[in-house]
Order: sequence, then C-alpha cells, then structure tokens
Amino acid sequence: MNELESLGVPKIETDEVRVGGLLKQGAFGRIYDAKVNGDQRVVKIFNIRSGHTSLMQSFIREAKILHLARDYELIVKIHGWFVGSCGIDVGLILEKAQQDFDEYLHSQYSLMSELHRLDYIIALLFDLLEAMIYLHEQNIVHRDLKPSNCLLFSDEDMNVNLKLADFGSTRFLSSDPGQMTVQVGTVLWQAPEVNEREGYDERVDIYSFGVIVWECLTRKYPFTGNSKSKREMKECNKDDWQIMFQKRSECHPGPIPKLCNDDITRRLRNLIEICCSMDPDRRPDADSIFDVLLSLWNEYRDNVLTIQYNINEYPTDDSREDLLSHAPFEPLTNLSSTINYVHSNSVLDTIDSSTVTVP
Repeated sequence: MNELESLGVPKIETDEVRVGGLLKQGAFGRIYDAKVNGDQRVVKIFNIRSGHTSLMQSFIREAKILHLARDYELIVKIHGWFVGSCGIDVGLILEKAQQDFDEYLHSQYSLMSELHRLDYIIALLFDLLEAMIYLHEQNIVHRDLKPSNCLLFSDEDMNVNLKLADFGSTRFLSSDPGQMTVQVGTVLWQAPEVNEREGYDERVDIYSFGVIVWECLTRKYPFTGNSKSKREMKECNKDDWQIMFQKRSECHPGPIPKLCNDDITRRLRNLIEICCSMDPDRRPDADSIFDVLLSLWNEYRDNVLTIQYNINEYPTDDSREDLLSHAPFEPLTNLSSTINYVHSNSVLDTIDSSTVTVP
C-alpha cells in the first residue's frame, strides 16, 4: 500500500465509508453503492483474503492508472482507496454513474431509452474512442473493452458523456508484443489473437471497439444470434469455445440492419469489418476510426436531419443548430470539442465492402 501512498492516491479512513447494496460483480472485484463523507459514490472491493497475489496486483494497477488519468474527463474518477474493517478487503472509491452503456443499449428501461438516434450513438462512441486514444498514448492497453465497462454520466442539462471504467485487466505496453500473451477479457468482445495466446498489442482494443459499434447498431449481443438480453445470451447455447471457433470463420459479429440510408449503412459495415479483421495488421488506427465517425456524424446531421426537420430553410450553421435544439430529442452530449478536432481524410472512407475479405 505504500506504493499507492507514494503516488499520492488518497487513503480514506474506513469509518468514513458507508457501503450499501451490491451493484455488480466482475472478475476482479465487486461494485457496491456507497456514501463517503456524505457524497454518493461507488466502491470496488477486492477480496484479498484468499491470498491471490493477482487480485492485489489488479487493485494496485487499477488505482495507479485511474490516478494517472485523474485529470482526463473521459476516464472514471477515483476519489481514494481504503482498507476494510477486518483488514482482508481493499477497495477503490469511484464516482457514481447514472447507468452503464450495456444497460443503455439492452434495457427497455434505460436512462434515455428513446435516444437511440444514430448521431447520439456516434457521439457516445466518440467519447469511448477518445478515451481509448488517451490510453494508447500512455502506452496502456485496456484489454476488456465492452459496454458494461463504459459508464454514462448526465448533467442537469441532460448532456450525457461516456467514461471508460474497469482497469483490472489493463496492461502497460511492452516493446515486445510477445510478452503480452495472457488470455484476459470477455470472449464476446475479445480479439482472436488473445484467444490464441499469441503476442498482441493495443490493436486488441480496436477489435473490441468494432464489436461495440456493431452492438450499438443492433442492440444485440455479438456472436450470439439474436440475443437482446443477458438472459437470452446465456440461453443461446454457445460456450466460449464455440464463440472462439465462430470468430475463426467470420470476423464480424453478425449482420447489421439497414440504417437511415444505404451509404451510411455500407460505411458502418465496412468500419466494423475492418476493425474486426482477423489480421491485426489490417485493423485501422484510432485516428482513422475517428475520421470515419466524424464524417458519418456530419453526413447524418446534414442529410438525414435536413429531411426530417427542414434544415435547408436555415442556411447558417447557427440557425441549423437552433433548429436542432428544438428537435424532439435532447442532445446526448456536447460535441463542440469533438467537431473542432482536425483530422485528415480517412483511408477507411475509400474502402468498399467488396474489398474487405472475411477470413
């Protein structure tokens, strides 16, 4: 624990933490509702009584990374750590979200279940992509990207941002990809080279991102047929080995429905297929993905919404935004910083579906 104190991660006294009900259980810890000094938080508790050094390593690694990213707005905030009253548990104190992205996509009672318009989904994908870019710039691979590890936060104006969470599987990149061979993550979103225990790098996150894009468009679980709920997913009679075998024969997680127009459908399908390529060398980098999403976001707002809300009557950008602000949807997220992010033309925009080979 001296390691955390030396980094400046604040230690919170046990009697200041009031632990409530269980919210979620994962591979490395359990998430509970909590109050800390009167503030609403969640705590992630690691049970170290079993003596497994991997749990303690995961706890320290996650605390380090969250502390490193403490000033970055798209990573969940850490407010400290504590030791359980019996000295056999340790916990992280984290900010509390309204909902996770998995609930948003798959629950009919989601935080904003009516807000599944494509530009809003792309806006949330921008947040996830920027968080992934930030990690990769710090030579960090998340290794377990999936909607349930993405949290949604809403302010009083109903602006929603997505923040990345759960860094128990995260690793710092080595100069030798062969050093990272451990099978981690969740099989539905896991890159094939992780299953094969081959050397891998940050491109495993690109694969997972492609699967998440597919899940956003279909609101179904990947590689499970038509499973729309966790119960249906468990009943699809596919075990991890069957899903791994399926990934060897088809790189994309399933068909996508026709969207608002053929061009947007084609380009999103191509993006998913190239991100989910069996060959990591064929996957795009995060900046190229950013370009594609930005282009799609603009096309949707300029063309599809023009038809729906008669935006052509308003030639100026200010007037267009004013009309959009009165559309029957509240904006999910503020994209001003995203739109001002300058990128070159993306190579993915020129990829035709016929050129994408499915291994």
